[in-house]
Amino acid sequence: MIGGIKPQFQNKTWEKQILRLYEESNIINPCDDGHISPFLENPLLYALKEIGYDFLLTVDEHGINQPKKMQIDYLIANDLLDVCDYTEDHQLLFATHWDSHCTFLCSSKKIIDQILEIYFFEGFFCTPKTEVYWGLHDI
Repeated sequence: MIGGIKPQFQNKTWEKQILRLYEESNIINPCDDGHISPFLENPLLYALKEIGYDFLLTVDEHGINQPKKMQIDYLIANDLLDVCDYTEDHQLLFATHWDSHCTFLCSSKKIIDQILEIYFFEGFFCTPKTEVYWGLHDI
């Protein structure tokens, strides 16, 4: 639906079926604008607050602009998460991968486990062998 598949591999029939399923079931499409899913946004922010963080540094996907220090409560109230956000102590980073429609939560296993005790996000732990479609760098 975002035009990321070469025309010879596209399946317009399946695309129409998926779009119809979305409409019939009130399912929201994965975010294709590079932003964190609205289903993950507030649970993640609340979990970060609970483990002791009050501020995040937010940056755009290209890193062109200087990071902005934002209070987590303000981000929650105003729905202002950017594509890439990290803690002031650089112990946690989360970023959405546009074309893969997933969000990476990057930190130590200890911090990830603390977050998962508060809110059990669906996902898996990456290893050095984890590959990402369109990735420019190794994880």
